[in-house]
Amino acid sequence: MTGLFDYFQIHLVNYGPLPDHDALFNEVRRRITIHAPSEDNDGLGVSLQSVMEEVKPAAVILGETPLRGNMWLSHRLAASFGIRQVCIENYYGSFVETYLPAAWPDIHSWLFIGLPAPGELAMASNRIRTLPPLIGVPPLPPVRNRVCVLGYDETTLLTAVKLLESWDGDVDYIIAPAWRDLVGNNPGRVLELPSDDAVRECLAAAKLVIGKAGFQQIVEAIVFSVPIVCRIGGGTVTEEFLPDCLKPFVRFVHDDSEVPALRRILPAWLESLPPNAWAAAAQSIPDPAAHASNVLREMIAPAADDGNGAAAVESELRPWAASPPVEVLETLLSLVERRDWQALETALERVHICVQDTTLSSQEFIRELSSRIRAGGQVKSVILDKLSAGMFRCCIMVLEPDSWRKREAEFTIHLGFGTVEPSVLATIALQTA
Repeated sequence: MTGLFDYFQIHLVNYGPLPDHDALFNEVRRRITIHAPSEDNDGLGVSLQSVMEEVKPAAVILGETPLRGNMWLSHRLAASFGIRQVCIENYYGSFVETYLPAAWPDIHSWLFIGLPAPGELAMASNRIRTLPPLIGVPPLPPVRNRVCVLGYDETTLLTAVKLLESWDGDVDYIIAPAWRDLVGNNPGRVLELPSDDAVRECLAAAKLVIGKAGFQQIVEAIVFSVPIVCRIGGGTVTEEFLPDCLKPFVRFVHDDSEVPALRRILPAWLESLPPNAWAAAAQSIPDPAAHASNVLREMIAPAADDGNGAAAVESELRPWAASPPVEVLETLLSLVERRDWQALETALERVHICVQDTTLSSQEFIRELSSRIRAGGQVKSVILDKLSAGMFRCCIMVLEPDSWRKREAEFTIHLGFGTVEPSVLATIALQTA
């Protein structure tokens, strides 16, 4: 928010309690307008509608994917008004780049926070930006021998205290004021809701972090080149939410019965960690939060500057909609979604098909495609990016019932169109995820 005040008036529609004791929130609270919508389910839609009609926002920023409940209702109301929408979400892996834009087409831009690949901090495409955690990484000391406990909740703090019973090194406990007594007489520094600078200082000195299994806590530790032990609780992430490149740096604790075994393997795990290049890369962005605010402002600006409402949204979401090659591409993708293999074979008769550098006939290609699109799920497709004048990046995926993440079912299709006969597909290359 602090990076947006010079450009926008900020209105916060908040569900649940406000973080009244958080120093960072209190810094911005006096500069924003807070709306408390009706908590009555029957009145929530009317309340939100009144806010949107009154504010007439340039954009609605969603703090998470609108899967259900209040967030889903907010999303659908914004869509009905033709309001630009930007969603901020964790970067759980490459599947979010494909599935989320396809499943929520009325969200115009996605800002993912996380670590996409070893040593990489950012990615960009037409509707997507991926940025590093919103915490600056200072130069790190050569010797790091402390433990940093992010004990904002009671369960995590109690697990950390048990895990550190025989630890004879220095410990920093970062806690909420209500949990002061839980630390007891344990040696170490206790910091109650410290500033961002103090948190950075603790992470920079740490050789190990203990925290809850919150995705941003995990990536903030890893971007400081620190492994983390995570206590799983209600609403936290589990291992399948982590991109593969993060898994070596994380250990999960489901309950306190696992603490003794983890305590025994902890020294060996800390000694066997793979190299971590993220911290060095992150030091090139002194203020990641300000950088993210600039990206967010760019995502909001087209709707703020244009003034054409839904028409501007449509042209930006689908800048290629009127192109004849895209009509052919969309026909092809619709055949895949319907699993109409016979019609698809006919459509591909004049197409050269290359799958992972191997030339295939249309029949071989369809066998390859149909083997990946297993029965039981809904097939969806999306045109993600325009790579050049006649080249588009697409994705086809299977969405299994009640599942919004399906990595192994994803693959990307690159389609090139001939310039002489734009209605004829020239090349299809299938690349597995």
